[in-house]
Amino acid sequence: MGKVAQKVLVLFLSLSFSIANAAECDTSTIKKTDKGTYEYTKDCHIAVGQKLEELDLRTEQVEKLNKSVLQYKMGYDIQADRANDWMKTSLELDKQLQRQKTFSDLEKVGYFVLGVFIMYKATEVAR
Repeated sequence: MGKVAQKVLVLFLSLSFSIANAAECDTSTIKKTDKGTYEYTKDCHIAVGQKLEELDLRTEQVEKLNKSVLQYKMGYDIQADRANDWMKTSLELDKQLQRQKTFSDLEKVGYFVLGVFIMYKATEVAR
């Protein structure tokens, strides 16, 4: 999950919680002061604090979920690499085995031809 998706999820969760608890804080009581700050009731102050606390918890949960997904992907990748390595090794060993079999067959033919040649020379020497 990307950072943008995380922010959207956190924003959605915080808005859904603020809508659910909107009755606790009457936003019409919020007044802007001359200093550029806002004054609001104690209930609103507590509600905002709770929302910020929930937001921090949700952010932490999203981070933990992302970490667990990453670890799952890493584990999956390791298993896929093992399977690919096994397949590669198996194919290489099969090629070597086929090469050895071919060499063995040629060796048998060579020994047969050598035996025929020795018998021919032995019969020539015996005459």
